[in-house]
Amino acid sequence: MKMKQLALALLLISSLTACKAAEDAQKTIEEGAKLTTGQIDRAKVLSDLTQITGALATYRMQNEKYPDSLKDLNLSLNYPQDLEYDAKTGNVRSKTFPDL
Repeated sequence: MKMKQLALALLLISSLTACKAAEDAQKTIEEGAKLTTGQIDRAKVLSDLTQITGALATYRMQNEKYPDSLKDLNLSLNYPQDLEYDAKTGNVRSKTFPDL
C-alpha cells in the first residue's frame, strides 16, 4: 500500500514538474516571438524612413521646398501612421522607434 502511495506521489510530482517546464518553455517562445516581431517592425520603419529621406531630397531639388504632406510623395510605406513629419524642416521621425 505504501508503495502505491509513494508511486502516486512521485507521479504527481513528475507531472507538476513537467507542467511547469512546459509553461516556462511556452513563455520563452512567446518572448522570442515578441522580440522577433519587434525587430521586423523596426526594420520596416527603418525602410520607410530610408525611402522617405530619398524622396524628400528629390522633391526638394525639384520643387525648392519640402512637400506639405508625406502623401505628396506617393510612396508605398509600411507604417505611414507611425511617422511624424515637419514640412518646414523636412524632418521625419518614428513615434514607435524615435531613436531611428
